[in-house]
Amino acid sequence: MGVLRALGPADELAFYRQLWRHSSDPFWLCEVVGDDFIVIAVNPAEERLDSRFQSGVSLRSVFGLGEDGDALLSGYFTCRDTGEPLTFDQRPVINGKPMAFQTLLVPVKDEQGVVTHIWGSAA
Repeated sequence: MGVLRALGPADELAFYRQLWRHSSDPFWLCEVVGDDFIVIAVNPAEERLDSRFQSGVSLRSVFGLGEDGDALLSGYFTCRDTGEPLTFDQRPVINGKPMAFQTLLVPVKDEQGVVTHIWGSAA
């Protein structure tokens, strides 16, 4: 059996690139902008799942206004405000079809501990 070793920075980056590109789970990264979240990156699985998720699009414009949009965004606000990862249920309509997901959100913080981005995945 081989010796396990820690990944160096170049290996880490290669690992995360492979995970991002080849995972069957959808991943995305959003920037926190006021009371909205702007998509800055999506992996191919997310692109296939929901073509509305594209770089530069606000989640508010994807999910809409009102009670339904607020429910779909609720976890993002909780993640931003608490600075803690969370899992919550989402029930969006994608291409006219009701869907159900368990969404994982992970905050990304700056040096001062402020949540600047949120990474997400859904299953």
